[in-house]
Amino acid sequence: MIVPMKKMMLLCLAADQDRTLTALREIGVVHLKAVQSLESDDLGRVRDALDETQHALDILLVHRESRKGAQHEQSPLQADVSGTIQRVRELALRRKSLLDRLDTLAAERASAAPFGGFNPADIKELETRGIRLRFFFVPRSEPLTPPGDATITVLQRTPEGTVVAVTSLEPLDWPAAQSLPIPPRNVNDVDREIAQADTESAQVLNQLNANTVAIPALQAEAERLKAELAYLEAKAGMGAVGDVAYLSGYCPEDALPVLRKAAAEHGWGLRFDDPGPEDPVPTLLRNPPWIEPIKVIFRMIGIVPGYHELDISGVFLLFYSVFFAMLVSDAGYGLLFLALTLAIRAFARKAPPELPRLLGILSVCTIIWGVLAGSYFGIPFDLLPSPLRGARIHWLAQEANLMSLCFLIGSIHLTVAHAWNAWRWRKQSGALAQLGWIAITWTMYYMAHNMILGRSLPPFVGWLFLGGVAAVVLFMTPVRALKSEWPSHIMLPLNIIGNFGDVVSYVRLFAVGSAGTAISMAFNEMAVGSGIRSVGAGLSAALILFLAHALNILLCGLGVIVHGVRLNTLEFSGHLGMQWSGVNYEPFRRPQCLTETNRAQAE
Repeated sequence: MIVPMKKMMLLCLAADQDRTLTALREIGVVHLKAVQSLESDDLGRVRDALDETQHALDILLVHRESRKGAQHEQSPLQADVSGTIQRVRELALRRKSLLDRLDTLAAERASAAPFGGFNPADIKELETRGIRLRFFFVPRSEPLTPPGDATITVLQRTPEGTVVAVTSLEPLDWPAAQSLPIPPRNVNDVDREIAQADTESAQVLNQLNANTVAIPALQAEAERLKAELAYLEAKAGMGAVGDVAYLSGYCPEDALPVLRKAAAEHGWGLRFDDPGPEDPVPTLLRNPPWIEPIKVIFRMIGIVPGYHELDISGVFLLFYSVFFAMLVSDAGYGLLFLALTLAIRAFARKAPPELPRLLGILSVCTIIWGVLAGSYFGIPFDLLPSPLRGARIHWLAQEANLMSLCFLIGSIHLTVAHAWNAWRWRKQSGALAQLGWIAITWTMYYMAHNMILGRSLPPFVGWLFLGGVAAVVLFMTPVRALKSEWPSHIMLPLNIIGNFGDVVSYVRLFAVGSAGTAISMAFNEMAVGSGIRSVGAGLSAALILFLAHALNILLCGLGVIVHGVRLNTLEFSGHLGMQWSGVNYEPFRRPQCLTETNRAQAE
């Protein structure tokens, strides 16, 4: 659920601003809202320091994986942070300069390579003795025959033509060939400079890798600077009238006793109000443990319900699990996902606790659906063991039935949205309009069966549609609001058509799942269709199967992200009227990692 918030105003003596902010940071329940925006030298200094620290940290994180060698004896918490930042910046700039130089040398080498080890100085010496040396590119269609008594030496052959050196005692003009300029130096000189630049670049890279020992210290410094920046921004955002300073923010209702107790201890003045519809209230979600895993998806795609909107976490998780299973549609892949879940739980200690729980739910749902559909790594149904064949629901083997199931799931999903709205507005006439939309949704369900699957319409569908449209037209807009909201009635025909499109869009669950199964079966046939008659053929088949199923799993993951999330955040949320306009609740508090660092330094 979305935790109820209170709008808070705090008053204190201007001389007590620092003590007040320190106390609020320790309490850690107030989401601050600046009452003014001020800049200061301290703010600029801390922002610059944070940018420099984060830049150095990003550079070192890139190089950490390639770090080699013995463990450094220096303690990460005692690393010279400012010195490290300066060194890393200089090393990064030097490495960029060397890489740019190597790119330039590579281009120079490519132009000098056809001329081999010719020394430009020797060429000029020959010219002083009356011997002319010229270089030409002769197209493939032209003969390698220079005019006059010139002597030709082939330097390089390419599919497009030939690079040649031509010596002559007389001025030479060869219209059929393209004259090439003499490079400033030969390829051997360029190779020596490339080797030197490569060596220096490797040395710089080793120095960067050696500095990765300071990553924990830089991370701690970045967190400290973030905390300091948040403190300075909070202070700059406070208002003042004479000797009284004040700040504004939002806090959960269940935190009011803590704030009132702190106000009595510190002599603050507090005022709490209910937020208005236009207030930018942050959103704090608290749900039962079985619903919490869906937060992983919310964080991944960066969506937050608005404070005045609905928390659809439970419905989202329920339908997303069904969508995931149908989009992947393979019990074998579900088992692999379950193994990944167990590996994350066992070895990835720093992973969010909700992640393995979410993967576990999705894996089990995928396994169940795959068993019911009889799908295991794309293996033909006739080749499966009899227990697996017996667990299959044969009704699901028909494409028309699967499509019908998709329409049913979509209609139920959208019905939940409108029923939810009807319950919210049960004391208003708009609830009847939502019931009308439910009738229209089920009309579209039967229309999808008729237009796509060729099934006849039940006799009551016409009356169902007319009743739904009548309810929407009569009750979608209160009489007092008709003057301002009349355009919604003009858009009603398009909205009804859109409703049909939304119901039909759930057929993607069938389409994507069937495509994944077809891809698996095609690659299986490619790998083992003609049999395995040798060890080499077995190894080749194993490699094909591994790469093919790995690719298919990636495509399934992409399909789940695109389609599974879309059906919840667009189709369902659109019918519910959600805009995902929320802002995360971020209370003003001391970072936990900074507290742990301070404790480690004290010990």
